[in-house]
Amino acid sequence: HGSHVAGTIAQATDNGAGVAGFAYDASIMPIKVLNRFGSGYASDTVDGINWAVANGADVLNMSLGSTSYSSTEAAAIANAVAAGVFVAAATGNAGSGSVDYPAGYTGAVGVGATDAANSITSYSNRGSGTDLVAPGGDTSVDLNGDGYADGVLQETLSGTSWGYQFFEGTSMATPHVAAAAALLMADGATSSEALSYLQATASDLGGSGYDTTYGYGLIQPADALLAFASAGSGGGSTGGGSGDDGSGTTGTTGTTEEDSSFCDGYATLTSDALSSTGDANYEPGGSYFYLSSRGTIEGCLDGPSSADFDLELRKWQRGSWRTVTSSTSASSQETISSSQNRGYYTFRVVSYSGSGAYSFGTDN
Repeated sequence: HGSHVAGTIAQATDNGAGVAGFAYDASIMPIKVLNRFGSGYASDTVDGINWAVANGADVLNMSLGSTSYSSTEAAAIANAVAAGVFVAAATGNAGSGSVDYPAGYTGAVGVGATDAANSITSYSNRGSGTDLVAPGGDTSVDLNGDGYADGVLQETLSGTSWGYQFFEGTSMATPHVAAAAALLMADGATSSEALSYLQATASDLGGSGYDTTYGYGLIQPADALLAFASAGSGGGSTGGGSGDDGSGTTGTTGTTEEDSSFCDGYATLTSDALSSTGDANYEPGGSYFYLSSRGTIEGCLDGPSSADFDLELRKWQRGSWRTVTSSTSASSQETISSSQNRGYYTFRVVSYSGSGAYSFGTDN
């Protein structure tokens, strides 16, 4: 159980073997507080929490739980949070309407479990202590049709067999949140900031806003990392070359002096130039933007008549900018109006042929 959880957080990665760790460069501080049957006392858990905090832990993953409240355990959690430690705890696997402790203590981040269809699992406890949900698996089904039970896969010991095992539970969901917090904190976020960004960027799966089944929703770590980076840099820059292709140059924001009548009326206007066929820039002004709810994204390109410039709308997905729609006529005048879900987006202006100055406009 512990090895499986630790693997989800920091399994050896990029080595051509097995699976990847979520926060693969994190250091694991293994602290045993339960016996080999998975049982123990609140006093042991308190000792473990206090020892971790005293020895510099930044994140506590607590894939364990009890229905019994302990004032000393609650105090230990409160002290850890006050010390700037992020505490992720499993809500429990009884399918009940109340979360287990320590997830139910003030300051702990209660984590529920979703299945392969991003629905809450039947075993995941619900209740007011649920803050976020993450993949926990459901080994009773094979919803994705890959021939394997829909558990969380990690390398561990099961019985007498060491290998890759599919497990399920809120215990498996919790390390996803703990690892996401570790990534944010590695980028400079405090524990409270890590929680805020995970909540703000979570995919809202239940009733609108917070609910006691999904909490604030299913974590979207890439979105959280982008949001934190954007806030820290005042908007961030793609730098042209941070996508999956194209080198590009950063544009200059402002009203263009070129003939921009084709793109007049847009809230934001920028101008720049492409130097040769295949050259590309990201817009507006080398940056990206966040769409907070489903809506329409508008973009306009007005390039030279002697060239063929195209316009792409890209979304940050699975660690890179991916084109979701494009306008590729034979001219350099292109427009995009596209309904999209919440997320981070950027436009890419690319020269199919030729060079010259262009203007770009958007309402986003």
